[in-house]
Amino acid sequence: MGFPFRVWPLGTRVSSWHGGRFSPIRVQSNSASGKYRFKALPNLRQEQNHYGPGKYLLLIIPATTFGLGVWQTQRLSWKSKLIQELSDKTQAPPIDLPETLTDINGLEYQRVKVRGRFDHTRPTFIGPRSLLTSDETSAGGLISSNSTAGWHVIMPFQLSDRPETILVNRGWVSKYHLDPKLLADQSSQDEVDVVGVVRTTEPRQQFQPKNSFRDNKWLSRDVEKLAAYLNTDPIFIDACDSVPNGPVGGQTRVTLRNDHLSYLLTWFSLAAATTYMWIKKFALK
Repeated sequence: MGFPFRVWPLGTRVSSWHGGRFSPIRVQSNSASGKYRFKALPNLRQEQNHYGPGKYLLLIIPATTFGLGVWQTQRLSWKSKLIQELSDKTQAPPIDLPETLTDINGLEYQRVKVRGRFDHTRPTFIGPRSLLTSDETSAGGLISSNSTAGWHVIMPFQLSDRPETILVNRGWVSKYHLDPKLLADQSSQDEVDVVGVVRTTEPRQQFQPKNSFRDNKWLSRDVEKLAAYLNTDPIFIDACDSVPNGPVGGQTRVTLRNDHLSYLLTWFSLAAATTYMWIKKFALK
């Protein structure tokens, strides 16, 4: 009684029992000797299992980038609402200054109205600053028509109905017109009504030099130090109106940097790319 056998065509993948398990092999022919030989093939299942549970740790990368994308989506919504709130404040009717000075910190970009007198003997300058033009400020004084590089003029303002003295940014002047006497001649000595936007201390840039009291010129708006230097209360407003033939008012910059849309697109793109790479490497084998 003969044993059954089967003829395998060349190139056929078969399995052989070796070491207590089946291993895939391929039937090949040696054209020189005319003999057949078997070539072991890589065990794809073993190769796939070679990574073990560690391959799932790589999913931390797409999960993390996806989470960062969701976070940037929330940040984008928050920043958009904040910009809208600031825009609404600058267009809202002016209000009176709060009775408690500590409440002023929560009113940045809020329009307020005050009445009093300017102290023209102690002007201070913040700059250099570029001229901010808009529909409200384009009709500025003639003093600003020479150059777009200049300074903001800061003057103490004694309130009429209250004992406080605040700081008012009267507006922008050219760097060629910083003469205190000229500025005093262009200003009224009587009581005036001023509508302005509340401002707080601006953060100093990383490589920006510290403020110097030399020539009353400051590089950044430090409300507390300005108030101490000029002996006023730490309240600072940007005047909305221009002085005829004088400083150009309305120099409040309310634009905020909003890059969250590009950030969320970056994180979601990385999440999609790393997820695709993981699926192609581990799930499609």
